[in-house]
Amino acid sequence: VLFRSTYYELKPLAAELTPQVPFADDLTLLLAELALNSKQYAEVQPLLDTPSLAANSALQAKRALRLADLIYARGEKAKSLTAYQQLSAPDSLLYQDPLSLACFADSLYTAKRYPEAAKMYMLLGDLLNNQTQQDLALFRLAMSQLHIRATDKKARIDLEQLIDAFPRDEGGIRAQIKATDLAFATKKISPQQALD
Repeated sequence: VLFRSTYYELKPLAAELTPQVPFADDLTLLLAELALNSKQYAEVQPLLDTPSLAANSALQAKRALRLADLIYARGEKAKSLTAYQQLSAPDSLLYQDPLSLACFADSLYTAKRYPEAAKMYMLLGDLLNNQTQQDLALFRLAMSQLHIRATDKKARIDLEQLIDAFPRDEGGIRAQIKATDLAFATKKISPQQALD
């Protein structure tokens, strides 16, 4: 709701600015980000394709990230994976942007590229250190590691640590469910214990 209302408040201002105003492209990019975060996907592409923004070299990296984020938001994970990979140079802005990094990691996970997904989730967990959503990034890291034979045991330990560190957060709750599921599947607990 906040993103949507901010978008509608800033949109008339942006329409009045000409490309010669020094921050017009920044405002256009901000509007695109607000539209993306408020799920107004039809509004995002035209904003990102604004000729002056497309030509602004200082904003190219951020614009490219938001284009990849838009592809991801539309549910085209294979295409978004390709777009993110093109932006994954070691010094890329991708590794400093939690939204884009989370989408890239999920695209890798969906493509069953678990070692790469684990690496991205680890970076995301570090980026979100002591912030909201860190628990979910660490949960997804553990889930990625469960698919890798070499890190399967570590993932089980990580799930237990998540349960202890984030007992009331979504990542901790998901870790508890997954740990219970794994214990039941390996017959370490009875069906009644799994339900408790």
